[in-house]
Amino acid sequence: MTNRYQQMANLKTSPSFPEVIKINTVNVGDAFIKASDVNYVDGKFLKPINSASQAEDNAKIAMSESEELDLKDLINKQSTIHTTAKYKLSSFYKRYNYDQAIDEAKSILSKGSVSTSQAQYLIWNIKITEDELDGAKVKVDNLKKLTQDERLAIELLVSNVYSKETDTESLYGQVTMSEADESVFELSIENERDHNKVISTKMMKTSDFAEER
Repeated sequence: MTNRYQQMANLKTSPSFPEVIKINTVNVGDAFIKASDVNYVDGKFLKPINSASQAEDNAKIAMSESEELDLKDLINKQSTIHTTAKYKLSSFYKRYNYDQAIDEAKSILSKGSVSTSQAQYLIWNIKITEDELDGAKVKVDNLKKLTQDERLAIELLVSNVYSKETDTESLYGQVTMSEADESVFELSIENERDHNKVISTKMMKTSDFAEER
């Protein structure tokens, strides 16, 4: 039987299971609409980000050198973002949206010619999804002696990080923590659609999800 503490050497807080993720998606293009298609009824009045002529012109003009540099800088930043708590401890959906924005930018750049309109959208999309990453460790008084509320906060964070909906599964992370040693806990991924069947288990370090004030 493998010693649980030996397993901790290669632990990662970023989930890697299950590896195949299938998500029902709808292609909505750039997710923008024409100002002329909107009828104002109430609330905040939204201003168009550009005019119809600007949009048409930008679609014909190649992206500028500065736009290309900005876009490549954002793409190259991904590996660094992946090491941060704000990425690792964000929900699966926010991580997925960010990575999809990066993948889309890479794909369009690989095809060669990119218009300034495309570049502006790709830059905007990456920045928006990066800003949505909001992962952070739970603040506790003493990592060696957690309160009931602190344990609950850690459990909720872990559940948020490891929960996701796929075509066939409704997965969530379940924490089993020993009061004798709160420095580690067992993470089990369960499928709610299959009578809470356990998909996988692994030992995790509490310090990957919590830190002292």
